[in-house]
Amino acid sequence: MAAPLVAPVTLLGTAAVPLMVAAPWLATVLIAVAGTFSAGVAGTARITAGLPGAALPWPEGPLGLLTMVLLSVLTFAGVWLAVRPRQVFRGVLALHARTEKVLDLLERQLGATLARCGPARCWPDRRGPGQRGPGLVAAAHRGRLRHCTRISGRNPPWPQPRPHVPGLRRRTRPPGGT
Repeated sequence: MAAPLVAPVTLLGTAAVPLMVAAPWLATVLIAVAGTFSAGVAGTARITAGLPGAALPWPEGPLGLLTMVLLSVLTFAGVWLAVRPRQVFRGVLALHARTEKVLDLLERQLGATLARCGPARCWPDRRGPGQRGPGLVAAAHRGRLRHCTRISGRNPPWPQPRPHVPGLRRRTRPPGGT
């Protein structure tokens, strides 16, 4: 609402500065007109500040400071993403590669720990030699997670949805029929 009033304030005020030496009466007129437009900007600000929802509550103290910093960082990240999308994409890929390396290192350390202590001592609730605890599957399927049911002691693969194939359905009887 105040945007159309800002340009005359800026232009007339800037034009009045060099005229102060050469023609002070003309500079005074320009400053008076610029002051009228700036009063319009101030009035618009006063009116809109009194509207409901114009000022949101803001936490005070350290929580308010942390909120301001977090929102500033998010704003900066959004602008950076809009201005330099390729650089952000490369950064995300580099972060992904580092995460893979850390997970691979943790997996190797877990395998070394299992080799040292054995599954029976690491997970005493497991029965029988060769059974592993919950988590990553042995090296043949390296990196694949499986779901462990503690009821039966089995380690079935994670349930996957079956594709819809109409020919493989069993026929069901109609309700109430023989």
